[in-house]
Amino acid sequence: MKPPLRTRKGHKWPPPGTRTVPFEELVHHFEPESFEGTSRGLLALFDERDLAVDCRFARSGMPASADKGRDPVGWYRQEVRRIPTMEKPGEIRFCMGLEFLWRRLKAARLEAGWSIEEIEAFPDAGSLDKGLKGALLARTREFVEVRNELIERNLHIVLILLRRYRKSGVPQEDLIQEANASLFNAVKGFDFTRDVRFKTYAGFWVHQAFLKAIYDQSRTVRVPAYIQKAMKKIRDGGDGLAEKRGDLDALSRASGLSPEEVRKVVARNRYTFSLDRVVDADEGSTFMDLIEGEDEASPLDLGEGLGMRRRLAEALGTLESRERSVVEMRFGLNGRKVKTLGQVGELLGVSLERVRQIQNAALEKMRSSQGGRLLAQYA
Repeated sequence: MKPPLRTRKGHKWPPPGTRTVPFEELVHHFEPESFEGTSRGLLALFDERDLAVDCRFARSGMPASADKGRDPVGWYRQEVRRIPTMEKPGEIRFCMGLEFLWRRLKAARLEAGWSIEEIEAFPDAGSLDKGLKGALLARTREFVEVRNELIERNLHIVLILLRRYRKSGVPQEDLIQEANASLFNAVKGFDFTRDVRFKTYAGFWVHQAFLKAIYDQSRTVRVPAYIQKAMKKIRDGGDGLAEKRGDLDALSRASGLSPEEVRKVVARNRYTFSLDRVVDADEGSTFMDLIEGEDEASPLDLGEGLGMRRRLAEALGTLESRERSVVEMRFGLNGRKVKTLGQVGELLGVSLERVRQIQNAALEKMRSSQGGRLLAQYA
């Protein structure tokens, strides 16, 4: 059996009879220079004594007082302030503890008969809902909880870097969400042996997430990111005049892109603008005022429409109550919806054939009336 470690005061660790070891206590036994040997010894010791890792972490301060519905970003900032941050030595130890749990999880996967690809795959959002049992479930939970804690302790990085992108045209909530998700990629690629702080490495992923969100969401019509990057080169390299004149050769020289690339980029760089945009500030006219509506009726059409409705009302006035109801329901007049013969029959409690007879008689009566004869001119 692997002997217990010794603390600085010479005490055995973990003490005999211990079944659960706090994570914050575990990481104090790791040092970068001796991590490999210490982790191997602890892995054997934890397996032999079937020790579990307590991954509960405290939060400081009072819960957020801001209104989550009215000010979600303010509420979120207050919640992030309650999460403890780490200095470099503590951060390195925390990452070594996470690496220890990752190796412990891979050992449990190997023992469970997983394939090499499955063993090396980081747990995703549904890892705890795939029927895991026993030691494999416990190891997965330990790793996921510590991985999430490392991410949460670095959420303040997102808020700090967000200041640069506040006027990007994308809601802050969307930028924060995309950047927070990128921290999972940062955990996967981070290597504590390179003596680089996690927040420094994660900053790269956060910036990339911000830019991707801006490229994808800042325009009504989505333009691919590579097109937007190429347009930035064109704008940065020229004075704007060549772009307005459509001088592809000048744009090519200014941006360093080939003329063919410039032509494709300019053609695919689509913009949108509001129809309410003011064209003439003095008169207050907008683009909408310059566009003729296809469905907008002319004064002549409006006059004809009023006359037709008046003649139709006169023709309907010659009908009895039941006849008028049948005609209105069959042809959708006076705000009614168009109905079939069967539907009208169900409403009136008569047969389909009887509805047809009432309809034919009503139409004949309308045609022979004065209003019906005048209505024929609109046909």
